[in-house]
Amino acid sequence: MTSQAVETPSWAYGNSGTRFKVFAQEGVPRTPREKLEDAAQVHRLTGAAPGVALHIPWDRVDDYAALAAHARDLGLRVGTINANVFQDDAYRLGSVCSPDPAARRAALAHLLGACVVVADLNGDAAAQVAGELGGPDRAVAVTVDVTSEEQIGRAFAAALLAFGGVDLVVNNAGISLSKPLLETAAEDWDLQHAIMARGSFLVSRAAARVMLEQGMGGDIAYGAAKADQAHQVRLLAAELGPHGVRVNGVNPDGVVRGSGIFAGGWGARRAAVYGVPEEKLGEYYARRTLLKREVLPEHVANAAFLR
Repeated sequence: MTSQAVETPSWAYGNSGTRFKVFAQEGVPRTPREKLEDAAQVHRLTGAAPGVALHIPWDRVDDYAALAAHARDLGLRVGTINANVFQDDAYRLGSVCSPDPAARRAALAHLLGACVVVADLNGDAAAQVAGELGGPDRAVAVTVDVTSEEQIGRAFAAALLAFGGVDLVVNNAGISLSKPLLETAAEDWDLQHAIMARGSFLVSRAAARVMLEQGMGGDIAYGAAKADQAHQVRLLAAELGPHGVRVNGVNPDGVVRGSGIFAGGWGARRAAVYGVPEEKLGEYYARRTLLKREVLPEHVANAAFLR
C-alpha cells in the first residue's frame, strides 16, 4: 500500500458515552462546523484523514453548501452522509439485514429514495403530491411561478433548508396554446416563451449556482418544450460539464396520463382533432412512436433520474 485516506465519522469528535448516557465534556465540538475544525487538526497531524462522514439528523444545518465550503477551507471534504436507520422501533432487529421484510423495505427506501421538492404554480396540488411521497421528511411543496426570479430563488432556498442541497432539477413547467398563425396574439407567444424557454433558463441558472457552490456535480433535465430547450441543453452541457453537472433533454412526445395540460380541456380538443375518444388519446399518440407504446409519467421520471 502506497497511500491511505481515512474518512472519520463526525460523531467521533462530539460527546460520547454509552447506550445509557452521553457524557458532556468541556471543549467538545457542539456543532458540525466545530467538528470539522477538530477533524482538520487530526488531518493536519496525520496527513491521512481528509474526509469527514456526516450523520443525519445530528449534523443537520440550514446551509449544507456553506458547510461543504467550510470543509474545503479547512482542507477537508464532506464524505459519506449516514442516515438514521437504527433508532426507530422498526429497526430494533436491524435495518437492511433485518429479518422483517417490511423493515428491510423501509430501510432501503430511506437510503435509496430521493428527497423531493414538488414545485408547482398550484400550491395545493404540490402539497398533495408531497404528502403522497411521504411528507416533510421525504418531500416538501413549494408554490412557484417559473417566470418569477424571486419565486424561483425562494424555492431553491426552501430546498436547501429542507434537505441541505440540490442534486437533480427537472424543468417540466409547460403550457399549451394552439391557434392558427393569424389568430395567435403576441401575448400568446410571449406567455409560452416566458414559461417554457425563459422559465427553464431561470430555473437552470438558479440550479447551476447551487450545484457549483456545492462542488459535488449534479443533474439538470429538460422535459417540457422542444427546440428552444434542446439548444439550451447543448449549451449548458458544454458549459457545466467541467463542473460535474450533467445536462440532458427528455423528449417523451405526448404524456397524457397525469397531465394537468391534457386534463384541463386540451386533451378533449386534441382528441376531437384526431377523431378518437379522449380516453384513447394516449394510445393514439403511442402509434406515432418507434416502440408503439404509450409514454407514462414514470417513464419520464426514470429517464430524468440519472444515476
